[in-house]
Amino acid sequence: MSVTLRRRFGGLAKPALRGGLALAGLATVFALGHALGWSRIAERLGSVGAWFGLVLAAYVGATLLYSLPLGMLLPRRPPVIELLASRLAAVSVNAATPFLGVGGEPVRLLWLPPGDRRPAGVAALVVDRSAFLGASALFLALGAMVAGASVRLPTAVRVALPAAGAVALGLAAALYLTQRRGGVTRPVARLLARLTRHGARFVDGAGEIDQRVRALHAGDPARFGRMMAIHFAGRAMTLVEVIIAARLLGLTLGATGALLFATLPLAVDLAFSLVPSQLGIHEGSIALLAMALGLDPAAGVALVFLQRLRQLVFVAIGFALLAARRSRPYPRSANSSPSCR
Repeated sequence: MSVTLRRRFGGLAKPALRGGLALAGLATVFALGHALGWSRIAERLGSVGAWFGLVLAAYVGATLLYSLPLGMLLPRRPPVIELLASRLAAVSVNAATPFLGVGGEPVRLLWLPPGDRRPAGVAALVVDRSAFLGASALFLALGAMVAGASVRLPTAVRVALPAAGAVALGLAAALYLTQRRGGVTRPVARLLARLTRHGARFVDGAGEIDQRVRALHAGDPARFGRMMAIHFAGRAMTLVEVIIAARLLGLTLGATGALLFATLPLAVDLAFSLVPSQLGIHEGSIALLAMALGLDPAAGVALVFLQRLRQLVFVAIGFALLAARRSRPYPRSANSSPSCR
């Protein structure tokens, strides 16, 4: 089969695979709702009311923290509001393009001055994503350690959580070392060239991006640690969101239970990254976790539904921000603004 045919059929197979996985996840959600009782889930959600705004506020706080480290790497740091807007747009695209959670990251370049987008902006995105993954891996490993020491869980969960934490830490460490000693952009560009129709264009300039990534690490070695600390604080804010959502739903969670409810989705995301928004998998895993903790599984599913409702709100906002940014050019005055570091 020719390269053209492989790419053509591959381009058809990917949407079909994502669509099939989404339908399977949707079927799982309906099966769970039928088994647990839609009325019980609806009753829990009905108790939230206008207090849902607290969940939205906690998510904005986490997203704001996630958005800040990128500015630490750029030649000209954009205003905080633009960093936040770019992060919201990226999250929205990520929700629609399940590619290891990085499919939407390139849209953040639209909020940078045109002269800073490539290769400097791409190099900054690579380092920022590495710091985000490192902080997420640490958070997952912490959750696994606390779970193993404090809570009696099913054997499968006790094994899977530490294993996921170890894998995440190993991948994050390997990515960091690869960026510092070699380069990650060129291998990824070559892979994209094989998998996508227009991927060959990514190969050009990949070497320069890798060189800039190494320079960012070498120029201020301690900066990566500071970035990870900010991203970890963002993960901690997601823990606050879980606590707020659980309280609104009448779900009694201690500190350990809240940490488990915040970290289990990370393990699920790692294992099922190709499933759109991990539909059905989050609901099922949280329901099982609630049962293991002696809690109402319907309340656990309601918590996931509440988070999905929050996701829908911000996906709409993110795509609106993206459409607004693409419809107007970057202000010319911003291209000549001095660095505000």
